[in-house]
Amino acid sequence: MTCRYDLAKTMESFCLAHKSKNDLTVNRTDKAIMTINPRDPIYQVSKDFAPDKESTWPHPKEQDGWVLAHNSLRSEITALKSALMAIQKRGGIKTQWETKALQGASAAHLEHIHAHHSNEDEIMTPFITTRAKYPDRLTEDHDGIVKQLRLLESMIMALKVNDSVEKLLKEFIAYEEDLLPHLAEEEEIGLPLMRAYFTPEDLKPAIARIVKQSTKLELGSLVGAAGEDYIRNTFMPNEGIPFFVWHIDFYWKYRLFRQQFSNNVQALVEGQEQKRSFMRTLL
Repeated sequence: MTCRYDLAKTMESFCLAHKSKNDLTVNRTDKAIMTINPRDPIYQVSKDFAPDKESTWPHPKEQDGWVLAHNSLRSEITALKSALMAIQKRGGIKTQWETKALQGASAAHLEHIHAHHSNEDEIMTPFITTRAKYPDRLTEDHDGIVKQLRLLESMIMALKVNDSVEKLLKEFIAYEEDLLPHLAEEEEIGLPLMRAYFTPEDLKPAIARIVKQSTKLELGSLVGAAGEDYIRNTFMPNEGIPFFVWHIDFYWKYRLFRQQFSNNVQALVEGQEQKRSFMRTLL
């Protein structure tokens, strides 16, 4: 069976502009995303670790797990925004199941992005900074994003039948407009530094820690965004993951993600209650 993300047809394309800059100070200009030269000596912490490891990576950065994790967050954001737009088009929340479905899907997204930030703040960023100077802005951005998430959480928790979602949609779009450039900057700054200063072998301890503390929804969302074929035929071989892990681990986490996120969002987009859904409460 080939599993595909139910909301693929609702996905909007996302495109971020890129602008070159060799500076530790990261500034945004009207959604333009800054890029760096990771070999610039201003990023080097010690002469013992040169930024000469990029050639050791067997696959392009677009296939890196960091990018795939970001793509899964982008996919969730697009799906949730589509759900909110559909509710708004119908004139707001009309039934109790809509409230519960939106809360369930939002809870899944909140769990995912908080876990993702923890992976970066507690594991990946400290690991990278042992060899490279990492712009503070990329970590500091998380504080503002978390504040936005708390606001969205409180608004969603307060929803009831006959409520409008106009203000909620506006705040969600503001969250999207802050998060997407942040993800792109991490890919244009953090990822090149990581690949310049570390070989895949060097990075294994950090990746092992991330995998160990990752939630089921993180991996399930990864599969949902990339698709089963890509995960099994590209991602797993790239990461040296045995084929049987799909059957004993990946598939079940993807199924859980569909229950907690995809099915709820699909119901909201279509305006039809799922006969069987898996609802969660917000953390």
